[in-house]
Amino acid sequence: MKIIGITGSFKTGKTTALNILKNLGAEIIDADKIAHELLKTKDVIKKIETHFKGSPDIVENNVINRDKLAQVVFGNRDELRWLNDLIHPLVARNIKNSLQDIKKRNPDALVAIEIPLLYEADMVYLVDKVIVVSADRNVQIARALQDGYLREDTLKRIESQLELSKKEECGDFVIDNNSSLGNVRSQVKEILKKINEE
Repeated sequence: MKIIGITGSFKTGKTTALNILKNLGAEIIDADKIAHELLKTKDVIKKIETHFKGSPDIVENNVINRDKLAQVVFGNRDELRWLNDLIHPLVARNIKNSLQDIKKRNPDALVAIEIPLLYEADMVYLVDKVIVVSADRNVQIARALQDGYLREDTLKRIESQLELSKKEECGDFVIDNNSSLGNVRSQVKEILKKINEE
């Protein structure tokens, strides 16, 4: 089984690369989706409600308002660290369980895992190779604005993560996602070819 980790920064196109790998036959795991599901569990809701009791609108009727939570944690390193310390170990455990299930089902599977905070959360040990999806900051901002994010919130999200240039230095492969989908698809195919040749 070969495991590829996909990371990058906010709005660089990580999910685009993940979906291309899925179309090329890879099993996929999405850490963000796992994290969102965890935010619906009773234990996590209770811990967040207790910790953020000064911001009562974060949890309403036993449901976490993710937008309100994001407003509080992005731009506040201590609160973001607390939330990450709560969620990341649970995400890692969930990913490990998923990998075990895939291995039982298909020992020769190619698995692609999208983990936006791969380096920040120390989850590199889960993967064999890392693809960093990169884009210029003005491209990231333009995409975020198109998706309804405010410029200020976008910059807070980008700046809350490890610098993209540092991720590029750490990764095994870098995808330039400043242009077309076809261009990204070509880069993914080329990377996959190199991985399969090893």
